[in-house]
Amino acid sequence: MVKLFFLITIFTSFSVFGDFNRAVEIYDSGDYEKAISSFEALAEIGDDRSLFNLGVMTYLGHGTKKNKAKAYVLVKISNENKFDEQNAGVEATIYRELSETEQTKAASLYRDLSIKYKTENIHSNVFPALLSDEDCSPPIKPKAQGVPIYPRVMQTNGIIGIVPVEHTISPNGYPRDVLVLDSTHRDFRKSALNAIAKTIFSKTNDGRPIFGYQSVYTYKMAKPSSLSHLKNKLNRILKKAQDDDPIAQYQYADYLGILRFFRKELKNIDVEFQTQNEWLIRSAQGGVPNAQFKLGQNMLQGRGCAVDRENGLKWITAAAISGYTPAQNLLARSMIEDQGLNNRDKAKQILEDASKNGDFYSMIMLAWELVTQENIKSENGGRALKLMKSDSGNYYDAIRIQETKAAAYAAIGNFSKAVTHQKKAVRISESRKWEIPKISERLSLYQNEKRYVGQYF
Repeated sequence: MVKLFFLITIFTSFSVFGDFNRAVEIYDSGDYEKAISSFEALAEIGDDRSLFNLGVMTYLGHGTKKNKAKAYVLVKISNENKFDEQNAGVEATIYRELSETEQTKAASLYRDLSIKYKTENIHSNVFPALLSDEDCSPPIKPKAQGVPIYPRVMQTNGIIGIVPVEHTISPNGYPRDVLVLDSTHRDFRKSALNAIAKTIFSKTNDGRPIFGYQSVYTYKMAKPSSLSHLKNKLNRILKKAQDDDPIAQYQYADYLGILRFFRKELKNIDVEFQTQNEWLIRSAQGGVPNAQFKLGQNMLQGRGCAVDRENGLKWITAAAISGYTPAQNLLARSMIEDQGLNNRDKAKQILEDASKNGDFYSMIMLAWELVTQENIKSENGGRALKLMKSDSGNYYDAIRIQETKAAAYAAIGNFSKAVTHQKKAVRISESRKWEIPKISERLSLYQNEKRYVGQYF
């Protein structure tokens, strides 16, 4: 019996090759349909072990229709990409079982599947087309920018503040689903949140939300010497990255994304997105899911590269397979908002997995999906309310929190509480002078004892 190839490599603090290991775990659990989907996604970004496993599953008929000709071709290509003596034996074994008709079919399949899975073709397809910042499409700029206030105590003591923030630009042009990715002090975080609440963008052109908009709020003194400790730390990481440490390669790339906002103080450091992507590519190939996710994000947004949605999602999918919650969350959002209602059930399953890891953003999205689909189970409303009791952590969107609670109460028939929470959402929106018609539309439904059915944005 042909056996699945199995390899585990673990690095401290990062799940290197975690995507492959997770796919093997899914196979071992007997969920062949999900496993073959996982191996296929990883094979598409050049993981030859996953391509080999895909061939074995096709040979065995696990999660797919048994097809010896296709199985042979998949194993053959994986072995051509990276020779392994044991795998070559599997390739030969499968070939001996092929009939003349299947051999002819395999020759034809080889030409087609080589385009998709041969290493040289993958490298020319799935990696980003790198561009300088100057050659990239100009980033989206707000039409009204909230100004962060330097906290007096921090400024008096000469403390530098860095607050990287990510949020969705709603179809109405407002910053929603705000995530504070990090903060050097809670006072800086509070200042950044106040500034972002006063930031307004133009309405989106297609009426869809724009995910993953990033900005970094910086609080700095005039003297470049105040960043000397950051320069020293960056140099230490760079040395490890140059020695092919995939974790250090990701860390260096991540720092570049933040320190680009200190260009004037860091004149000798190349902080262009293109350079960040070069390091992310190396780290992503090393199997670091954080890097795969970040690379995919940059490809979706056209940061340091041409916009490439199709291949950007391949990298995000790979990171999601490993259980990296930001990737799972973004993949689910893309399915819900960008691909229509047909994928809401699949997105819900991804959110289920992410919620198990305590990610509140995924929990609030899952709660919404549980109570706003056409046909829902009687227990969904109670489960959604339970999810909403979780700690919101680094997630900030008071309007969405109140609206999700309202939808959950409507699902259990408690329209009085649904109206109460929806009115809170209305008041928050009005206090910011935001015009969001859907908030009033949902309030009207609850006042008439009707549930809201549909996507959030």
